[in-house]
Amino acid sequence: MVHLLNTPICCITVSIIFLFTFVNFQLFILLGSLSFKKGALAKTILLMIIYFAIFYNGNKYLLMLMTGEKSIDGGGIYNYFQFRHEGENVYVYLPDSVQTIVSIFSNYILPVILYYIIYEKFRETEI
Repeated sequence: MVHLLNTPICCITVSIIFLFTFVNFQLFILLGSLSFKKGALAKTILLMIIYFAIFYNGNKYLLMLMTGEKSIDGGGIYNYFQFRHEGENVYVYLPDSVQTIVSIFSNYILPVILYYIIYEKFRETEI
């Protein structure tokens, strides 16, 4: 039996996803340290928790409006959602094109936007 997590392609994909997540997290922390003078780390992490809570609940509410299904139990942010139908869990995934657009935005466009915002913050600070 072949385990997918032991294959080289899967390990490379997981490593790349981790790298993009790590870079985005570091950019958010850097932006928070430039924006807040006191308690920057705590404030930044609190804002990140609020950010993810809003996106998760917004995604869930949007899917409830789109599908009319009120029993949505959970799901990934802009990836899939899960609901119960006749006692079974049903997973509905977004089309590959939408997942590709979300992936391109979160992995390539968001870091460039954050880099630009940080660059502007550095330009406005006095030495």
